[in-house]
Formats: sequence, C-alpha cells, structure tokens
Amino acid sequence: MYTSYSARTMLVAVMCCVAGCQSGTVAPVTEGMSMQADTAVLSGAAPEPAADARFGFAILGQLAAGRDAGNVLIAPRNIRSALAAVAVGAEGETGSEIVTRTNSYDDIDNAPGKSFRNALHIWVWPGQALKEDFRAHFKDARIDSTAPDDAPAIVNAYVRERTGGKIDEILTSAPEGIGIVLTTVFDFEGKWRFAFDPKQSYDDNFFVAPDAPLTVRFMARRGEYHYAETDEGQIVRLPYRDDGLVMTLFLPKAPLRVEDWLQAGTGEAWQALVAAMTPHDGLVALPRLKSLFSAELTQALQALGIRRAFTSAAEFTGILDAPLKIDRVLHKAMLKIDEQGTEAAAATSIGMRATAMQINRPEPFEMKLDRPFLLTIGDALNRKILFMGVVREPGEEK
Repeated sequence: MYTSYSARTMLVAVMCCVAGCQSGTVAPVTEGMSMQADTAVLSGAAPEPAADARFGFAILGQLAAGRDAGNVLIAPRNIRSALAAVAVGAEGETGSEIVTRTNSYDDIDNAPGKSFRNALHIWVWPGQALKEDFRAHFKDARIDSTAPDDAPAIVNAYVRERTGGKIDEILTSAPEGIGIVLTTVFDFEGKWRFAFDPKQSYDDNFFVAPDAPLTVRFMARRGEYHYAETDEGQIVRLPYRDDGLVMTLFLPKAPLRVEDWLQAGTGEAWQALVAAMTPHDGLVALPRLKSLFSAELTQALQALGIRRAFTSAAEFTGILDAPLKIDRVLHKAMLKIDEQGTEAAAATSIGMRATAMQINRPEPFEMKLDRPFLLTIGDALNRKILFMGVVREPGEEK
C-alpha cells in the first residue's frame, strides 16, 4: 500500500469517494482516451525539494495550453496532497502512477507555519466505514457522517467558512452513491515585508496581447530585490513578512509568450531561473489583481501519466470495501494582489465512484509587468510552491 496550507491563501481539496460522484457541471472521464502530452516529464518520483515545481509546472503548462485567454491559477502542493491522500488507499500500478508524480503523502510537508494552517476533514456516508489502516493514517483528521443529499450544503458551508467566502461552493449537486468526501484545507495569510505605497499606484495599460491594451491599476515600489535578467526574461522575488515565503514573478522577453515558455520549460528550468537571482536595486510595477479560475484536471493528470486510477482496473482497495476509480478532478482558485499583500483561495475536488553571494552592485533595473506573466507563492528557493499562475488579464473582477 502506498502511504504517504498575505497574502491570505486558502487551499481546499475535496475528495468525493465511491459510487458515482455525479455533478451536472462535469462530464465523466472516458476510459482509453487519447493522450497528447509527453508523460516523460513526470516519470520517476521527483526529490521532494523539487516536487512542487516539477508537478506544478507540468499541470500549469497543460492548462495554459488549453486556454487562449484568461488567467490560469493552481495550488500545486494542495493538488499533490489530495492525490497522495487518495493513494494511501491504493495498491499496485494505481498507487505507483500517483506516487511517482506526487510523492507519498508522508513526504509532503504540510506542517503549519505562522502565516498558514492546515486541516483535514472526512465525511462518511451512513452505512460506509473507512478501513482501519486508512483511518489511522490521518490521525489529525475530523471524521463525521452525512447523507449524500446533505453533502453539498455541509461541504460547501465548510469551504465557505475556511476560505472566508472566497470559494462559495465545490459540490454543485448531491453526489450519487458516494461513500466518503475527504476535504483538505490550507489557509495562508501574509503581508508584504515591504508594502507598496497606494499613493504611488497609477492606471496604465496592460497588454493582454500586443494590440490589445487593458487599463488596470499598477502598484509600484523602488527598493532592493532579488532579481535576474536572462535571455528568457526578467525574474524578481517579493518577500512576505513571515515563514520565509515569497512571491516570485517571471516576465518573458517579448516576443516570447508565457505560454510558449511553459511548453518548453520545466520545473528544473524554473529552479535555474530562481537560482540566478541576486540582490539588485530596482523598480517593480505590478498590476493589482483579483481573479477566479476553475478547471477540470482529469485530462491533464491522465496526460501526465496518472491513468489507471480513472479506469475500472483501479486498485483503491484500502479505502472502503467497494471497488473504486477516480471519476473526476475539479480545481477552483482565487487570487487577489494589492498594495498590502495577497489573498488566495483554492479548492480541489476528486470524485471517486464504484467500478465493475554578490560583490559588484549591478545597475538598477526596472521591471514593469505590463503583459502576461508567471507567478508563484512559496519559499525563497521555490522548493515549496503553495500557489502559482499565469496572469493574462489583471484587474479586479466583480
């Protein structure tokens, strides 16, 4: 058996398990579907310090390539944790495919910090019982019982409460024949170490495309930052006050688009960019942002090599007595950036159903993020990546 959360960031993972986690918003997975991606990018378990970057950039690249417009936001460590939790109850090839991509649940560092906390809650359908080894693995989890018809109201109320209303719902209808709902929550609140002065904010164009300007509010601050400029673009680090966490921003050099960089880049390429940064004096101009993103992750995960878990040959024998397979994987994320810090929220729903050092000071830089860019939130070395995204359309959605 494979055993294994401001900025204010809340990340929620909801796993619906057993017998047809049906929702009117998502189509079920089709077995044997064609995969276009090169799964070699995730073959072989990544060392844990590189696992968030490797997994997150693979998923982000898949999602960004499938969308011509709009922001793409994900919480890679949260998604990994949700999948790895399911793998605690998996055997054979099913568990191997997941753990090879996510690492085991026990290897993922979800220990709380000053600015973030974690929680795990499992709801079990009446008449269903978790297997003892699975239950014992999650010693800090709350375990309650709820009927399927009551699950949307109960789970959605929990998600709203834990995200301060930023994620309104994750279950849109009563699941049919489901045995459990497993919910993991990550709550992160951090302020910039060096806040942006609102008096320095101004309106200017953000170029969604070279010929498509959008007027948005920019925040600007001059100071010392960890920064690098390469042939690929500019990268800068903005620190938060607590836990050694930072936001890392990458602006590709025109005409290179962020989507094209993602298709050619990998987690290792990102780590090389991060390692190139040294202290510089400069000016950072960053657009304010509030955006909500949602996606169905099943095809992206299958393209990255997690396949057997979605078929009738899945081996989830350690959760319930009923044979299970993953039916769908939903992800919702919200990100807000302003002069004081960052707020973010995310929810991941996995449905399962029964089967049949610097010496010389460089010249000051200027970095104005006025066209699509990439960001991450995590530790300074980006070994722990809690949140990441492609910003194509900043501004504040209503």
